[in-house]
Amino acid sequence: MVFNALVIVSIWTTPSLHKPSYVLIANLAITDFIVGAVADPSMFVVNLAALEDWESVFCFSSFVGRGGGYWMGAMSLYTLTAISVDRLLAIKLKSRYKTIVTLKKVVINLIFCWIGTCCLLTLFKLSITMVTIILSTYLFLLLGTLTTCYAMAYYSLKRMMSPVSPNTTRDTLPGNASFHAQKYRRTLNTTLLVFFTVILFYFPYLCSLVTTAIIYKVVPNASQSGFRDFLYRFITSSELVVFVNSTMNPFLYLWRMKDLSRAAKETLKRIFGCKRTVGEKTLANRSVQQS
Repeated sequence: MVFNALVIVSIWTTPSLHKPSYVLIANLAITDFIVGAVADPSMFVVNLAALEDWESVFCFSSFVGRGGGYWMGAMSLYTLTAISVDRLLAIKLKSRYKTIVTLKKVVINLIFCWIGTCCLLTLFKLSITMVTIILSTYLFLLLGTLTTCYAMAYYSLKRMMSPVSPNTTRDTLPGNASFHAQKYRRTLNTTLLVFFTVILFYFPYLCSLVTTAIIYKVVPNASQSGFRDFLYRFITSSELVVFVNSTMNPFLYLWRMKDLSRAAKETLKRIFGCKRTVGEKTLANRSVQQS
């Protein structure tokens, strides 16, 4: 949660990072921050209330934890998909990228997505079968888009880098002097690493949804059978695994993205520099009072 806050503040206070790609990263950090601040503690209370049989606490914390978790999870996965589309457009459009993909367009898109994914809170009024079908469809669509965009981006980048001479000092392409192929390749590798991390953490949850949908379709009265406890434990455990993913993304970005890493270091220097200044003023005031 602390590192997500550092990423948000660093991007917010660094004008050079006010770009569409970094705004998407900041949005991802916001969703991860909310998961760590709200969803994770609420799910801990949910499990504690289930063990202690606190019915009212269980209902409220379950709505807050699962509602917030589903909302932020959907928003996080959408943001990751938008990042993959953004990287593909950067490679395909080259010099036209900055004129077509603008900061204003990205911000408006994210605002509509925040409102749209909020509608997932209405899923709690539907049957378990409908919930699993909707969530599974949503996951498959976004993960399919992610996979397609990264595959196309890597294929396009490989084709464009093939005619470049090994003796070239700058990895630029003919006719596109501002397109640094090696820089885009590193950024693409970073986002692809995040993608595989997301797959790793979301896969158990996807399996739990598919298993639940199959059991409720095949087994009659599954909600009243012995499968109920098994499915609840399976889904709850996989949800916790998904929430853990929120702590991984900022480490990957700070590790792999040099511009963001430098901005984060400058942010920390400003924070601790302010503290030193306050301390120096306090010591100066004390010396004046003593004299």
